[in-house]
Amino acid sequence: MLFYHVNRKTHFKVNDVLNYLSLPTNSNPELLEYCQDHFPEGLSQMGYKYSSYINPSSVEYSSYTSEVILEIFRQKSFSNLPSRFQSVFCSSSIKEATFWYKQLKLQSANILVFESDHIYKFDAAWRDIIAANLSMFSVEMFANNYWNGKIFEKSPRIEYLLPLPLKIVDILPIN
Repeated sequence: MLFYHVNRKTHFKVNDVLNYLSLPTNSNPELLEYCQDHFPEGLSQMGYKYSSYINPSSVEYSSYTSEVILEIFRQKSFSNLPSRFQSVFCSSSIKEATFWYKQLKLQSANILVFESDHIYKFDAAWRDIIAANLSMFSVEMFANNYWNGKIFEKSPRIEYLLPLPLKIVDILPIN
């Protein structure tokens, strides 16, 4: 099955392989050890970003909070599922990928096309409401709903996690 990923970087070519990244060796030693223990293969580009030792801006803070909560919850209760920090987020159609392009308010991007049999369907709407509802009950319920693949009834935002490595089979412009 084909999947479509909106990518900000335009240097990729057809047949390139998206593979795991490692943190720089001059990173915080405790962070390196943590990542080696929890992500021995390495990290996706998104995982690299969210695992780095940074202080997110106030605009990014809720995204960072949600991602960290989802990853900790996955490690504790859904370790059989792929980490968001080791996957690429995709859509099942060009139309859905274009939706994400608009949601992310990107200036430029293209669509990377992958073929994969290892797919995991989730609803990003649960991720988006986690940081806005930080009671212990809400966080656990929303994270559980996300990892169980429950679809958010009001306004679903379907995403597919495709674990790395992935070969690019096509690259499409966004119109």
